[in-house]
Amino acid sequence: MDRTFLVAGGDLRMKYAAGRLAEGSSNSVYLTGNIFNSELPDRVKYTDDFSGTGTNFDYLVLPAPSTVDGETVNAPFSENKIYLSGFLSLMKRKGIVFGGMINETVEKIFLPSDIEIYDYLKCEEFSIRNAVPTAEGAVQIAMEELSSVLYGKEILITGYGRIARVLSKILCAMGCSVTVSARKKSDIVWASVYGCRGVTIADAMGHPESYDVIFNTVPAVIIGKETLFRIKKNCLIIELASSPGGIDLSYASEYGHKIIRASGLPGKKSPETAGCIIADTVMDYISERSMLYE
Repeated sequence: MDRTFLVAGGDLRMKYAAGRLAEGSSNSVYLTGNIFNSELPDRVKYTDDFSGTGTNFDYLVLPAPSTVDGETVNAPFSENKIYLSGFLSLMKRKGIVFGGMINETVEKIFLPSDIEIYDYLKCEEFSIRNAVPTAEGAVQIAMEELSSVLYGKEILITGYGRIARVLSKILCAMGCSVTVSARKKSDIVWASVYGCRGVTIADAMGHPESYDVIFNTVPAVIIGKETLFRIKKNCLIIELASSPGGIDLSYASEYGHKIIRASGLPGKKSPETAGCIIADTVMDYISERSMLYE
């Protein structure tokens, strides 16, 4: 079955996403609104002018976030604004728009035209896959920031979600002494089973003096004034959680702690992997949807 894709905007991830989509022998892939068009992957075509392509697209793949202002594609490296409404005439009826952080404004543009919308950031498989480059990126930051090796270091990971699970596995394999603090009793037990020291968040925050590196993955403030006061000054603290994060930044600066806010690590540290994850999630959804309608 011939499929036509238009990959629009974003950063280097979208170039790699286009390349991954083009690996399908029957897929025709165009890339637009992205300056990373030199040395395009095989079978990917770049264009900012669709008047001569004669192509109506089955699928539009947008970056994450898809838009910042609700009107134009998030295309920070494009010289021109790319209006979302401009894609309506380029898409086939019952086409699908893929993107991240799709809001109501985007939905109002496409849904009335019988175009389906799918937010790949809400896909569990996407989140699991994305945990790997996030965890590896966090380890890379720690190795760059420390003046000594990670081996033998006392590490605290707060939370035990997808990222924390991958991160703890990597750090244990590197010879670190890893403590995982979690809210759920089952997570504490699982962390212990996988070679970490599992404790409650209260226990970890009550005895923070021994840690050399702290990775926070909890998106709610759990590392407050008293904990920050007791953490040793040369402890490296890496914030991996989404805003507002888990660290009281006002007291962190007051006590002289260096906090590294490490958001968007897959795109920054592993754009090829991150782009392939987007493409794989898109193709998984298309395959599952096709099976439903067969």
